[in-house]
Amino acid sequence: DNVTVCINTITGREVTLFVDESKTALDLKVDLERVARVRRWNMCLLFNERELHNNDTLRSIVNSPSTRAHAQVELTLVCRSCVTDQEEWLATVVSDPRVVLAAPEIVRADPVIMFQAIHSSLRDHALHDIWSCALPGAIGKEAMQLIGQFPGGFIDLGGVPEELAADPLYILSAFEFAPSQLDSSHFCGWFGKIKTELCANLHVVQGAIRNGLELTQHSDDELCAHAAVVYEIVQQDGHSFRYASAELKANFEICLAAVKHFGYALRWAARDLQHDLDIVEAAVRQDGHALRWAAPALRGNPRIALAAVSQDPAALALVEEPARSDREVVLAGVTSDGYVLRWAGPGLEADVGVVLAAVSSNGLALQWASDDLRADPSIVRAAVSI
Repeated sequence: DNVTVCINTITGREVTLFVDESKTALDLKVDLERVARVRRWNMCLLFNERELHNNDTLRSIVNSPSTRAHAQVELTLVCRSCVTDQEEWLATVVSDPRVVLAAPEIVRADPVIMFQAIHSSLRDHALHDIWSCALPGAIGKEAMQLIGQFPGGFIDLGGVPEELAADPLYILSAFEFAPSQLDSSHFCGWFGKIKTELCANLHVVQGAIRNGLELTQHSDDELCAHAAVVYEIVQQDGHSFRYASAELKANFEICLAAVKHFGYALRWAARDLQHDLDIVEAAVRQDGHALRWAAPALRGNPRIALAAVSQDPAALALVEEPARSDREVVLAGVTSDGYVLRWAGPGLEADVGVVLAAVSSNGLALQWASDDLRADPSIVRAAVSI
């Protein structure tokens, strides 16, 4: 069942939540964190002047005698100050960070104390233990940056408490400050939990990409359909374009970015884009054999064909007419590899300039010359001198 929760702050502000009675005090703090601009570990929720524990449910409050007859629950939110003996704790953890393992919750929730504990634990090789005992949110960005600068600091992610691993602030900090210690599986695994926050933070995405983030057949559907993220990925890994959503495979900018990095990505482009001159030209400039996936009309386009054979002479085998009979196109191919003379259009096997260029780069091209030129002494000398 749902219940109305009215939360009053000591400043007079009132927040009303309509939530399920199975929610815990910690759940309420998480909801309040978004609107009250107070971190959850600094929150204290009072019910009839009694502090609620994080695992106390609304159901237990609703069923209490003081609220059973009312339609709503009234709570008071106060912000607890830092640990009263913080300086003493700080002095202690400098020499022995493990003291926080048995410390009260308020200590393990204090970002200042936990930062010092993390700092000392790196020296004493106690990072995993300190990290595991920290309450959600107690390890802030500064601590993340410190860990990220320490070799291997983020390697043991398997030991992170589940609540911490589900904290968007934690995940964003990890990717921001230590992308080199996180592989693509961490990004993909956490994507579903923080897709909104993460995708809005493109420099975090870029850090994950530099460390191997790619799209695969197992990638989250929303990841494959997120235009901004996919655009960033295909600029570094055009092969990932294969797993982009159908809508994004028809997106000009994303397709162009993909084929510039991996020309063969033209294979997965929407049919309309395989007919697009700019897309196809970019693809064949990166990989001449991408011409295979261009629309037939463009395979016979001299401009496209010239770009393809300039990148890979063997692409002449994929060229259609009229480009195959275009002297400039064929000459560009045979100058690099005379053997492609075999795919030249009719008449060019009898062109002295074309054949001479071909046999000068590969003497075996002589077999594809016309009968007259195969008997031409100057052509033969050029062929055998290779």
